[in-house]
Amino acid sequence: MEIIKNNIETLMMEENYIQKEKYSDNQLNYFYNNWYFLNKHEEKLKDTKGLSLETILYSKYYWFSRFTDRFHVVYGFDAGVEQQQFMIVEEIDQKLENVDWNFVESLHHGKEQLKLYGILKNL
Repeated sequence: MEIIKNNIETLMMEENYIQKEKYSDNQLNYFYNNWYFLNKHEEKLKDTKGLSLETILYSKYYWFSRFTDRFHVVYGFDAGVEQQQFMIVEEIDQKLENVDWNFVESLHHGKEQLKLYGILKNL
């Protein structure tokens, strides 16, 4: 299993994605834009870049988890953000036949656990 991490900016440029500046915090915008791009371009990335649905969905969850963590630091708890994160988990469950829940949990808990899991790659 892989996540789209290091080459996401290249994918965005290839798709002429225009970054959104929704928040005053640059890191929050970065996480948001990575998730939003994957969310809005899911089908095109599958069709033209050959990315698997599994990779895209897990990557969406990874980036939204980073967004959620940063959002809590900058603005505090927000039930709507938490609900959106849960909706991504539901989407993964609905669209994938065999969900690796240990992997999903590792995505939620960040980079160190991903390294232990052996799946943080230069994608």
